[in-house]
Amino acid sequence: MRRAHILALVLCVAPAIRAAPLTLDEAFELARRAQPRLRAADADVAAARAHVGRAFAAYLPNLSVSAQSRWDGSSSAPHVVADPRTGAPITSYPFVNGLRYTVSGSIDERLFDFGRTSGAVAAARAADLQSNLDRVSLDLDVQLSVFEAFTDALKGGALERVQALGVEQFERQLRRARALYKSTLRPEIDVLAADTQLAQAQIRLLQAQNGSLGALVQLRAAIGGAQPIALPLAEVLLRELPFERAPAMALEDDALVNRSEPRAAEAQAAAARAAIVVVRGDYYPIFSVGANASVTGTDANAGPFFNLFANFTVSEPLFTGWSTRRGVEEARANAEQARLNVEVTRNQVRQQVAAARLSVELAAASFAVAEKARAQAERQLKLAEIRYDTKVSGFVELNDARNGLVTALAQEVEARFSLSKSRGQLLRRLGRSIAAFTPGAR
Repeated sequence: MRRAHILALVLCVAPAIRAAPLTLDEAFELARRAQPRLRAADADVAAARAHVGRAFAAYLPNLSVSAQSRWDGSSSAPHVVADPRTGAPITSYPFVNGLRYTVSGSIDERLFDFGRTSGAVAAARAADLQSNLDRVSLDLDVQLSVFEAFTDALKGGALERVQALGVEQFERQLRRARALYKSTLRPEIDVLAADTQLAQAQIRLLQAQNGSLGALVQLRAAIGGAQPIALPLAEVLLRELPFERAPAMALEDDALVNRSEPRAAEAQAAAARAAIVVVRGDYYPIFSVGANASVTGTDANAGPFFNLFANFTVSEPLFTGWSTRRGVEEARANAEQARLNVEVTRNQVRQQVAAARLSVELAAASFAVAEKARAQAERQLKLAEIRYDTKVSGFVELNDARNGLVTALAQEVEARFSLSKSRGQLLRRLGRSIAAFTPGAR
């Protein structure tokens, strides 16, 4: 019990005393081990694999052995004897009992069932393939959710630093305004305005800190673990991808090859076609053979009795209320729906890739504009400070310049991390692993 308490204490304080920053690669590894959705998908894959073996078992013979032992006791037929003294007949009903045992074994083998077994095996194998492909797709989805949550947490920390810089600037401006007011170079309204701007900057800092903590909660949920995620996080950004400027059609064709969703839809269609064969087999008979051997004996006999026989069976349902016909119609409709679902999935893949590529282009353009805006805001603030110190302009112009710089810095942070996230989404739409394109990927 004491060990359990110590272990729980270590797990609680370990995030707080983490020495090295948590890397994105470590976050991916934590998600692979802890994410319940991945473990559920693994169980689904195992169930589908077992279902293949169960369907294949119909090809193999059925062997069974039974043993039975029983004790019988009953009154026998009338038994008549003569009285030794008088010679008169005496009738009695003697009680007969004995032990009976039977040991038997049988073997049955289905010879031909017109596709019932082969169709079931084909459907099971297609379902197994689909579950494996769904597992691959889910792994990429989890990677993307972890990457986006990790990026949001990094963005939250960067925005927090931007707002902290804003607080620092307004504190400096407040000190300057007080000094100029004491020297009668500036009016008291500058002090009051600087104090108001400082309070507003502190509110924005608290909001940024709250957003940063919320991003860590989202990262914990994406990983799927119960252990809290603690700062610091290792800085990581997706740089320009070697193929993000490729033509849209080329990226769409590449996604149709790499992504597992179209192949999973094709596997589902194959399972639906195999189901037609299974249901259609009910129109035809089932041929099977079997053999049975038994040994029977009692305690009253000198030796056991042996029995051996073989059988050939033809089973054909003559009338089932047209259930086979309706079943075939249903299976064909399901197969047609699955076939059309393949086309729908392929169209969705093309649409998603085109949208993701466009998102990267827009995010890159936005980041370029945000960089220029931040550089202009820095120059504007320097000029405003010079004009304020030389009494050419007032506090309003200086305050606007400071707020403009903080806003431009925040917009640059938003644009930088939005571009990284859009590149991660493009990788997911192309069916590629994000871990392979991040620094330190294994």
